[in-house]
Amino acid sequence: MKKNTIAFFIPLLFPSVTLSALPLDQGAEKTRCYAGVDNRHDGENCLELEWKKSNRDVNHLVEKKIALIKSNPDFMERFNSKSDEVTGNVFKKQLLKSQNIWEEYKKEFCLAVASSIGEEGFDYQPTIEQCEINMNKRRMEEINMMDE
Repeated sequence: MKKNTIAFFIPLLFPSVTLSALPLDQGAEKTRCYAGVDNRHDGENCLELEWKKSNRDVNHLVEKKIALIKSNPDFMERFNSKSDEVTGNVFKKQLLKSQNIWEEYKKEFCLAVASSIGEEGFDYQPTIEQCEINMNKRRMEEINMMDE
């Protein structure tokens, strides 16, 4: 009983530990979407909606972080003595640039994860989507660790 109680509370106390322990092609979204469905396409449609929501959540967080920085007076100072550009503008450019690079990385990495199944495998697209959902969760953790 004691082991079960500890195992139950670890994910609640340390969600990133639990997330990192999951294989990239597995997750609560995939489990939930395919649970009790008779038609595989219903599960695929559900997971696609979860994937789209996950992508919106990451993009919203990036926009929110940029808005917080732009409204923070500490980020209105000049970035350096050679430029009139303020730190908030540099931050925005660099965050957007890194986000675009990360989005491409995520896409290619999850294609690599799914390649073990083969493109014609019935679980190919759901594997990509769950992988990207998991990567989005981690990316959001990274963005949330940034100072404001």
